[in-house]
Amino acid sequence: MINTSIYSRFLVFTLITFCLHTFSTNLNASVSCFQTAAVNKKSLKHESLKQIQEFSKLITDDAKLREELQDPLVSQYLYLNFFTEGVTAREISYVLQMISDSKTTGPKDLYSILSKLDIKNSSKAAVQQNKLEFEKQFRTGKFRLWLNSLSKNFKHLVKSFLSIRSTKKMIEEGMSVEVFDRGLFDFYGATQLGLPESQLRPWDRIPGGLAAVRPGQVKNLNPSTWSEIAFFASETEAPINDYSTNSGEILRALMPSLSAFMGKTHEQYLAHQEKAKKEEKDIGQFCKNVWCKEESRHENAIMRLAEQVTGMEKTEPTTFAADPRQAYDNIDNALMHVIGRNSSEWNANSIYFYLRAHSRGETNQWVDNVRQDETKHMAVFAGAYKYFYGNNVLFRLKGMIDKIRKLKSEASTSNSNGSVLNGHPFILFELGMIHYYVEKQVQQYIKSLPLKTLEKIFESEVKTIEDQESLEVDAQKKLKIEAIADREKQNRLNLLRWKTAEAKKYQALKEFENKYGAMIEGLISGHLKYFEGAEVYKSPRSLEVTQKIDSIKMGLSSSEEKLLKLSLKETLRDYQIMNNSHVRSRKDLVVEFKNIHEGFIVRERHDHETKVLEISQETEHSLSFKVKKPLEIDDNLQAGAAFEISIDTKNGLESRYLSLANNPKDTSLEFAVGLSDSNFKQALVDLKTNFNRKIYVKELSGMGLNFQFERPMVFIAGGIGITPFRSAIQYAKYNKIGKEIYLVYANRKEASFLKDLEKDAHEMGNFSVTHTISQAELGKKIILDRKLQSPLEVDFSNSVNLVGDRVNATLIAELKRQVPKDAIYYIVGSPNFVKGIESQLLGQNIAKENIQLELFAAPTNTSNFGASSQTSKGSTKSETVCFCHGVSCGGIQDIVKKGGSLEDVISETMATTGCGRCKDKVASILKMEEE
Repeated sequence: MINTSIYSRFLVFTLITFCLHTFSTNLNASVSCFQTAAVNKKSLKHESLKQIQEFSKLITDDAKLREELQDPLVSQYLYLNFFTEGVTAREISYVLQMISDSKTTGPKDLYSILSKLDIKNSSKAAVQQNKLEFEKQFRTGKFRLWLNSLSKNFKHLVKSFLSIRSTKKMIEEGMSVEVFDRGLFDFYGATQLGLPESQLRPWDRIPGGLAAVRPGQVKNLNPSTWSEIAFFASETEAPINDYSTNSGEILRALMPSLSAFMGKTHEQYLAHQEKAKKEEKDIGQFCKNVWCKEESRHENAIMRLAEQVTGMEKTEPTTFAADPRQAYDNIDNALMHVIGRNSSEWNANSIYFYLRAHSRGETNQWVDNVRQDETKHMAVFAGAYKYFYGNNVLFRLKGMIDKIRKLKSEASTSNSNGSVLNGHPFILFELGMIHYYVEKQVQQYIKSLPLKTLEKIFESEVKTIEDQESLEVDAQKKLKIEAIADREKQNRLNLLRWKTAEAKKYQALKEFENKYGAMIEGLISGHLKYFEGAEVYKSPRSLEVTQKIDSIKMGLSSSEEKLLKLSLKETLRDYQIMNNSHVRSRKDLVVEFKNIHEGFIVRERHDHETKVLEISQETEHSLSFKVKKPLEIDDNLQAGAAFEISIDTKNGLESRYLSLANNPKDTSLEFAVGLSDSNFKQALVDLKTNFNRKIYVKELSGMGLNFQFERPMVFIAGGIGITPFRSAIQYAKYNKIGKEIYLVYANRKEASFLKDLEKDAHEMGNFSVTHTISQAELGKKIILDRKLQSPLEVDFSNSVNLVGDRVNATLIAELKRQVPKDAIYYIVGSPNFVKGIESQLLGQNIAKENIQLELFAAPTNTSNFGASSQTSKGSTKSETVCFCHGVSCGGIQDIVKKGGSLEDVISETMATTGCGRCKDKVASILKMEEE
């Protein structure tokens, strides 16, 4: 039998510990805890209760004693055995003094203290005799506690499980691959493009601001507990300026771009400190880098939320201390710092998802503003980890758990609300599940990241983050930093820290792309159409493209076929990251494919004012004009590149999309249009006499045809559709490159640029022209044919109205017979012409992936390359509104007549991808239909 007197006094002690452990920062709550126990068990005498209240106040005010009493085993044991008997003030005082002196840590030490008490009716011998039985009961108490708590808190447990289900869905939506893609791109947008919304993520506007937050918006949780957790989160956000300085210094040699994104170097910190003293400002006001600016707004927002939800004010501004500053040349510590940032973001995202799961209305929205910042930062740090270590997610997880253990220990002692994480098992259960689901999403994202994107994002020199004032860096230190940075860059490029097998696979991939780059780029541009429509990870179109990639067979070895598919899938993911939801919403950004090594890049579109150099009347119904090439136009301009040409008309600035018609290496840009009475075309005619009229050019990167000069090419042009082909021919002639080029040029009457083409054919050894005219009264006519084996006497006198029949099946069959089998076919003309020729090519069993198309409207009031950005109400049904998808006015009108909205039109026609201006034109047509 256990000595009842000793046992009861032990339980009194654990009662004190439990109450102070749970409510150590609130005296009233502490006293309430004791009073509740007394009322429920009616076992504390009034005098004893008064004495306990006095000691509870003493311990509440004494941080050292409070720390010693926070033993979770004792608390749990008390929770199981919530009763007590009378106790004297002398005995309690003695226990507290012994704890303070001996720093007890476990049940044996506590028993030892109790056994020293001089208590009536109990001898030390009796106590020692029952020691083993006492310790056994103490050890089994923890298991019994959980059984008891399950029965008493079944309702709470059910709510926790139900909450986890909805929270899991919230996490999957808030941390989807598409959301992470936007966050990672913001690193690129901030460091390379200087996008304001990438340098400081805009928060969602909430009507009424923080004042709209009110009590009653916490659900399935005690509001005071919600506030304690929020206060805990706000305290972890407090030392951001210190974190920023430490991160900037420790990462400056490991990865300069990440250092600039996160923080200040030591010299920048000292310069800001001096300036702050002079201007009497807080050093935190010099927070100019991206991470610091976004993180520094969190503490105040979360603290005010917690105060307004419960009306409680935060009285103790206790904060975590930032990690001590590490040396820039300690690379191992710098790498662990990256893992530590992953851990911090893991914890922050999890806590904010927990607060969201237990809030509604404006409170929920405000928490989500903060959470979205943290998710963006997680995308960046997870991407950085992948670049350092590959897909070794277990090593990352171990490092993060070690960091969280340290954080939890620090929270218990240094954070005024840290004990809330220890005293509530159901909170810990729910937070644990949230951490699991968050990490699951992050690991999925890490494994989806392509190496070429990480190289592009993290290795590019920082261009657009604001320079910070800095003291001069010591020359020797500067040289050392540069040497370490160069070494670490090579380590990253060589995948030094990746697992051996994975590193070998990606090194083999790089060698494969070097060897077969042209073939892969041809598949991307031709067979896969630059992944158009597959912008969202695992969307139906993305899965369709992935299946298409899996079905590709190029006659390579088994290992090379696997590398080909890996290369294409990695490039698809690169496209999805660079063409994320933010980029797609911007009209001033364009995504273009550079090459298989760089993948896709994003750059700003710019209008460049330029000067007209020359106007020429090519035929009765067409003219060409040259403008000076602006210096801003890329030197790597592609043959037949697409441009938006804007000109002042009597109705203001109007635009058309036109193809480049001359060698992209020329110092001028030449274009051609079919004439009509539109304002735009008449303004061009007016340029003959008024060269002062303003004209603007804007390159539309990523549009137009992708000429593959390493393969034989067949150009089939209808009318003014000759322009991109003329550009490609002149480019091939200028650079003396390319295999055979066969041009079939169809016109109703006169042909633009015909003399130039004939001259090129005579001067080039690999170029031939077959020109056809479809007017019946002209009968049959062959202008020039140098490369085909024999002249083609093709009779067009029986041609019908369909434009496509101008180049009839006989000529197509002869072309196929005489040109190499690996030739690629390009068709440019009006929609009917292009569709007619494509049908004939497919009828000759020419593979669809070897055919590239470009549509434009018949010359009414639109250009050869697409519709005006201001479509007139009198547009014909055949007029093309979206050249990249061949969407006509008639097609839109048919959808509208069925009650379709703008979203319906876009869904059915895909009219927002490709050119970036189609949505505006579609909306314009819809507005006209409504009027």
